[in-house]
Amino acid sequence: MLAAVNGYYDGSNIIMDKNIALKKGQNVIITFESDSSVDTIAPLGYNDDGTPYYRKAGALKGKGWMSDDFDEPLEEFKEYMG
Repeated sequence: MLAAVNGYYDGSNIIMDKNIALKKGQNVIITFESDSSVDTIAPLGYNDDGTPYYRKAGALKGKGWMSDDFDEPLEEFKEYMG
């Protein structure tokens, strides 16, 4: 069952408008209203030196391929295509 509770972030904690009884290890989903002035992209992870790394546009360029006959009709559907 899902339940919704309003609250706010005070800079270090999320303060909820009412107390909810939770069990240790219970899954919790947090959603929040977005303020575009503070939106950031979360890093994928961190390098050994502690610096974050992000997705890079074009990182997979040249890694994929598409066959020359990609747009050709499939043999299996010829009888349906008249």
